Amino acid sequence: MDIIDTKILETTNIIQSKFGKGVNETDHYVNRGNLYLVGADGHKIYLDNNPDAQNPTYDQLISFIKEDDTNHIKYDYNKFVCADFAERLHNNAEQNGIRTAYVDIEFEDRDDGHTLNGFQTTDNGFVYIDCTGGSENVDEYEVEKYDKISYLEIGEMETSESIHGISESESWDSNGVVKSIDIYW
Repeated sequence: MDIIDTKILETTNIIQSKFGKGVNETDHYVNRGNLYLVGADGHKIYLDNNPDAQNPTYDQLISFIKEDDTNHIKYDYNKFVCADFAERLHNNAEQNGIRTAYVDIEFEDRDDGHTLNGFQTTDNGFVYIDCTGGSENVDEYEVEKYDKISYLEIGEMETSESIHGISESESWDSNGVVKSIDIYW
C-alpha cells in the first residue's frame, strides 16, 4: 500500500489493487465486494493503469486538469454520469504518466453516491479532483467551471472550488455529509 496523507488514511478505505503487466484483465474493473461499479450505459468501470505513471507535483496536476477535456462532456443520466467522468479522467491521466486514483463516495441520508479522482501530489499532499460536467450545453467559460478541487472528510459536508479561479456566485451544491470514501488505485 502506498503511503498517503495520514488524514486520508484515517478517513478512507484504501483499496489496493494489482495492476500492471501480466495481471488478469478482470482486476482492472472497479468493484465493491462482489458488485461492479458501472457507468450510465451499464459498462463496468475499467481502470487502465500505467505501471510507469508517477505521482505529480501540484502544478503538474493542475496543468494536466486544465488541458484535459473530460469536463467538456455533457452529463447525461443515460449516457455519461460521474462514474464515467472519473473513469475517463483516470485513464487520460494514467495515459499521460500521472498516477491516479478512482474515488467512490457515499453520503449520509442518500441512496446515491458520487465518484471523482484522487492524486497523491509530491509537494501538496492528496488532492481530490472532480471534472463532472454539466447537464446542459455550455460555452467555453462555463465548461471550465466543472474542473474542481473537492474537499472530503468523513462526517463533514463535501465542498468544491474551481481550479480555474472562476468565482461562482452560487457555489456548487454539496452532495451532503460524507459517510465513506473508497480509494481505488
